[in-house]
Amino acid sequence: VGGDDVVVKIQYPEARRLFPIDLNSLRRAVRVTRWLNRNLDLRLLVDELATFVKLELDFSREARSTDRIRANLAGDPTVVVPKVHHELSTEKVLVLEFIEGTPLSKSAELRARGVDLRTVARRLAELYARMIFEHGFFHGDPHPGNILVLPDGRLGLLDFGLAKELPEGFAASAAQM
Repeated sequence: VGGDDVVVKIQYPEARRLFPIDLNSLRRAVRVTRWLNRNLDLRLLVDELATFVKLELDFSREARSTDRIRANLAGDPTVVVPKVHHELSTEKVLVLEFIEGTPLSKSAELRARGVDLRTVARRLAELYARMIFEHGFFHGDPHPGNILVLPDGRLGLLDFGLAKELPEGFAASAAQM
């Protein structure tokens, strides 16, 4: 895009068609498992998995979520959220600004760079507290591959397919509790 590097996230062409078939197979396996062992009920786990996969397949929602969190954090010079290239994105293709950084999953590499992981953890906790309690909308997939430490020390957040909106009044209720 104009000479800039981008990330292109492409949905497997058959994903939306195959997901319900795979889910039904999983539900049948869970029924058999429950028949064999009444104490092992995995139905809630399968329902939650189905919800998450449906969210991950909705690239339009992911683009909107990315934009929203990017706008919410725009005033924070210590955090980077990729820009969505809407003019190139569709329901099955998501084009994002490329962010150069080291994922938290590469902790040895980060330590070798001199990154203090305790400081990063504290910064992430503060960032999530702000997203949850101030904005009521947060990055819902904070695994170590989705969080980067950029060369200049800023944090980069990736993959907003599971971003979550909290109910009105959640922050006040949680604080009161």
